[in-house]
Amino acid sequence: HPSSTASPSLDRTMADIKSYKSFRDFLEAHRVGDLLKAEAEREPLIFVKSTDRVPEVLKVLCDKQISAVPVFDETTKEWVGIVEMLDFVTVVTLLSNVKSLVDAFSTSGPVPEADYVDQEAKVIMDCQVGEFASQQDLPKRNPLRFFDIDHSLEQLMAIFSKEFNKHRVCVKDGDEVVAVLSQFGVLKFLHGVLPNYPHMATKKLSEWHSLSDNVLFVLESDTAIDAFNLLIEKKVTGLAVVNDDGKLVGSISASDLKGSTGKDLFSNLKLSVHDYLKKAAVFFGREGVPVAVSSEATLTEIMDLLIKNHLHRLFVVDEAGKPIQVLSLTDVITFLWASWTEEEIALYAAAHPEAQ
Repeated sequence: HPSSTASPSLDRTMADIKSYKSFRDFLEAHRVGDLLKAEAEREPLIFVKSTDRVPEVLKVLCDKQISAVPVFDETTKEWVGIVEMLDFVTVVTLLSNVKSLVDAFSTSGPVPEADYVDQEAKVIMDCQVGEFASQQDLPKRNPLRFFDIDHSLEQLMAIFSKEFNKHRVCVKDGDEVVAVLSQFGVLKFLHGVLPNYPHMATKKLSEWHSLSDNVLFVLESDTAIDAFNLLIEKKVTGLAVVNDDGKLVGSISASDLKGSTGKDLFSNLKLSVHDYLKKAAVFFGREGVPVAVSSEATLTEIMDLLIKNHLHRLFVVDEAGKPIQVLSLTDVITFLWASWTEEEIALYAAAHPEAQ
């Protein structure tokens, strides 16, 4: 991520600096409550009870098109934590991987695949999300991060930028939790005001984000369970999908598990990534065409694609269509929040009076 303590590039103009300064002033002046008011169609707080069963929770995630939801314990009157699609991916994948161990210890030979799938489905479908949360140690692994409704957007973006793996917060108005606000929700709000800051909006990706060849990917011919195993091992939420020529043909993420229900949660894991994503595409009603950008894409173009397609990441491809970088929501938020500090602006202005 760009560092807020790095020295400003000498090729930037005072017009750039003034644009960044103006944008930062906007972030500091606006409260989280302003963002919530701007979302005219925002629903009441979405949450699940600890006694809800896993199928009910998955239905909430699917119906509301969200990837995480807070869990409330009505007995203790406390928030347990946040359950994410990645948590379900982890459990489903683990149960599927265990079959080889079960077969190894079975005195009557390998357990028939259909029987094992039936048992897997019963185990997870009968589980209450409170039990699931306890098994996954959610209070420690996915703790709730509370944020006051009267705090600034600048403070919120600092959390999203600096705190590891923090993609959402629970907004409190006094003692009451009134909303869950995600990185995507913040970027959607800022997308609407970006045209007011043209020097930022027109910045090309190559100007503010260093490229690397470290892109995690799977082949479209690999199995879905192989993809999810890699996703869990590397502690990421999405992977590039490439063909035999290394060309980007799609992406697979924890949210794609929503395209499978009941026994299909397990049986579909044996499908190729290509076929698995076809089923997910039907569920989401989306085209199978990968959404990608080049290093010359502007910030406006990047945010347009993220918001329009409701994406949490974009892959950057080279001229041959091969992925060379992944761009996350955290990357974009970090650029918007940490491009220039007050100290950097003052230092630059003092060193280059002729540019003012």
